[in-house]
Amino acid sequence: MKLYLIRHGQSYANEKKKLISDSTDGLTDYGTTQSQLLKSYLSQKKINPELIYCSTWRRAVETATICYAEVEIKFDERITETNPGIYKDMLEKDFFSKYPDFNKSIYNKYCNGESHKDMADRVKDWINECVIPFQSKEKKVIVFSHGGPISVILETLLGIDSISRYPSFRVPNASITTLEFDLYHERFVLHDIVAPHNLYFQA
Repeated sequence: MKLYLIRHGQSYANEKKKLISDSTDGLTDYGTTQSQLLKSYLSQKKINPELIYCSTWRRAVETATICYAEVEIKFDERITETNPGIYKDMLEKDFFSKYPDFNKSIYNKYCNGESHKDMADRVKDWINECVIPFQSKEKKVIVFSHGGPISVILETLLGIDSISRYPSFRVPNASITTLEFDLYHERFVLHDIVAPHNLYFQA
């Protein structure tokens, strides 16, 4: 299996540097441009997946449908971002100024929302159902998701303890992180992390 983990393009919450926001947060104009460049890159590299999974949150859905408008997409709530509850509109700097120790434990829970452990548990449930049984198969799978779930997927498949090390990865908006299952070593290996919009604007 070759697994392509794609983080959504820039959202309004990203632009305003909010904590996490919620399921209604959509792409900015720049996020749409990033997604269009993602589409071009995926087409250029001939990445034609057998399966596409996507978070049900708006920013991921918009990114996925720009990239693969004519392809069936399986939407799954398990790979959405952590629900921040009452803090969805709070700036990240203000939240951590008020709660500086929040990220010291993955078990800390947002009021009326989830903990990062809650999110990690449902993402791992998705991995056990949709990845592990098929990891040795010859197939390409794309996942459109968010920074938190992508970190958990990487940690889980690369053997990093999420409880003590979350988040071990911080991937940029509109980036593609590629993993491939190595049949000889019987484990996933990290191939690369590419942000096509950076390649474009640096050219």
